[in-house]
Amino acid sequence: MSFARRFVIFTVAMLGALPCSAADFQTALDAYNAGDFDTAYNEWLPLAENGSAPAQFNIGLMFERGEGRGRDVETAIEWYARSAENGFGRAQFRLGEVYESG
Repeated sequence: MSFARRFVIFTVAMLGALPCSAADFQTALDAYNAGDFDTAYNEWLPLAENGSAPAQFNIGLMFERGEGRGRDVETAIEWYARSAENGFGRAQFRLGEVYESG
């Protein structure tokens, strides 16, 4: 199989996965806004583990606030750091606030 053919197959496969990820993120956001923190966490976690900076930030926020999971600032910081490393500005700012407040 030629490189061009493999590239096209790979690109089509990746494009097909994008709407699913966006839908999962929106499902999680809707659940979070409705106070269904378990569903939000379960939808965001796979996205966060796969490198979604906004999902990583939101998982961190949930741990910091104790929403759906016990409050765990250390775990929140870990998720904020992952998100910040992926260039998410809100995570960079929040990480700075957490460090500043001790």
